[in-house]
Amino acid sequence: MVARRTGLSADVLRAWEKRYGMLKPARASGGRRLYSDADIEYLRLLRRATAAAPRNGIILLAFADAAADAGAPEVAAPLRARAAALLPHEIVVGFGPRPQRASP
Repeated sequence: MVARRTGLSADVLRAWEKRYGMLKPARASGGRRLYSDADIEYLRLLRRATAAAPRNGIILLAFADAAADAGAPEVAAPLRARAAALLPHEIVVGFGPRPQRASP
């Protein structure tokens, strides 16, 4: 279902989750991944960004988000600025922090 809604194959979804830590979906009791609507929108944006932009810009944005998530805005800001020089404006603006999960 998520693959259909995002246009990404299950293999790509798993790779982005495992290799790049782009998303950490919740899990059902049987281990099945559970994606929120925010997760779906984030994945759609990533798909558009990777199709439309140089890979280095996307990597910079991912590192910027990881730095911001880690509480290091002084590291995130220059990475985001460099990505902005490489990517279309609408991608940089739309690419924000990963969706946060509510604690159980």
